[in-house]
Amino acid sequence: MRLHRLLILALTVQGAACIPLIAAAQAGTLDRTRVMHVVDSIVGVEIAAGRVAGMTVAMVRGRDTLLLKPYGRANLELDVPTPDEAVYDIASQAKTFTAAAVMLLMEQGKLSPDDPVAKHLPGVLPADAGGRVTVRHLLTHTSGIPEYSILPAFIDIWQRSYPAPPPADTILKLVAPLPLAFEPGTAMVYSNSGYHLLGALVERVSGKSLEDYLAAEVFPRAGMRSTRRYRVTEIIPNLTSGYVSGPNGLRPGHGQGDHWWNRGASGFVSTAADVARWLQALHGSSILGAEAYQALVAPGTLADGTPLRYGSGVALQTMRGHRAFSHGGAIPSGYNSFGAWLPDDSLAVVVLSNTLGGTDTEAIVARIVGALLGDRRPSPTPFAGPVEPYLGTYRSAATYFFTSFRIAAADTGGLTVSIDGGAPLPLAQYGEDRFATGNGYMFYTFLREGGVVTGVRVEHPVGVMRFRKETAAPEEQRP
Repeated sequence: MRLHRLLILALTVQGAACIPLIAAAQAGTLDRTRVMHVVDSIVGVEIAAGRVAGMTVAMVRGRDTLLLKPYGRANLELDVPTPDEAVYDIASQAKTFTAAAVMLLMEQGKLSPDDPVAKHLPGVLPADAGGRVTVRHLLTHTSGIPEYSILPAFIDIWQRSYPAPPPADTILKLVAPLPLAFEPGTAMVYSNSGYHLLGALVERVSGKSLEDYLAAEVFPRAGMRSTRRYRVTEIIPNLTSGYVSGPNGLRPGHGQGDHWWNRGASGFVSTAADVARWLQALHGSSILGAEAYQALVAPGTLADGTPLRYGSGVALQTMRGHRAFSHGGAIPSGYNSFGAWLPDDSLAVVVLSNTLGGTDTEAIVARIVGALLGDRRPSPTPFAGPVEPYLGTYRSAATYFFTSFRIAAADTGGLTVSIDGGAPLPLAQYGEDRFATGNGYMFYTFLREGGVVTGVRVEHPVGVMRFRKETAAPEEQRP
């Protein structure tokens, strides 16, 4: 798998059947015995099938720890069971740490969301871009700064950097001369580059390294005891080994390295208990004041008014129909994680895994939520209308997540979508010219000019992108 696909693997959700709703959940309480039974049933299948080496699940409501349980193996070679305090690389969940640090600095009046990047990091971006890209653009992935993880120059340096990291400004120098992929604020494309810059910005404004600032100003407010920057030169007690799932089963993940390339975007290890504490503190009143917190979770918007399903370092989504503030993470060294705060239930649900590619932790969280709190997703409407207007290939040069997809007619009626040549997935209709995969996870809204379909706006929790329809060959026009 290409590196950038591994870095964003946690952005996709797989559909799965739900265990029936329990009466206790309807009453607003969750029975520990039932919670353990449900989670054991869901996770046990993944472990038994060999799709994942190990996993830890935490569910916390208030002071009530409903579940904190390890599963599987921390190390397959030595047949080591996952310990109670297992430590995992949480990858992009660290973006929420960085966003909270930025919000704290805003509370202190040291920066503003509308500050241009050039004000705090002069010379990092081209002169014309540095004045147009703001802190808000970085927080909401709407900056247009190219993604460094797909640059050949980065991949070459990354492969040669183990174990000694290159200079700290390496990423900044790689990104600096590149033109923006799109005008800031006109699209949303998940950006490790943007959060790397935010990490540098926190360091410049605070006068401390991001690691030290979080350790001194952020983590203590949440009572986090096991969250730290990963370093290949240090022993980290209870650190699990990472694995990647492939056609021939599990294999060791790529060597960790020092995560020099993910300042602000990733690079931290933690436990399920600590991530649950983080979610409770962040969405309580322990980290940010009321105004800063509302800014953190407020949906971003594009320049044309299109709402985002993302705030600042926080994805705004629904899990089986329940509101959730969340973030996931995945990394080639073999880790996959997801943490969600359900505000209407005051519930933190965390799944950390030391396996990438076999089981999606976001899907596990969704299945747990659906099983215990009920599946409240809206039902799609039957497909209405001819398929011909939608058929064809759609492309965009503004995103690295995927660059093209094809809309085709399903054998059973309706439409399918194939992303970058992948297997066709059925599209369910949710309104006029509006369809979705995964029962509402990724939406495709077809755009018309003069009544003719000319493009698609693709929306998911960490991206809003426009794709232009190519001129279809005659055989593509037929259902």
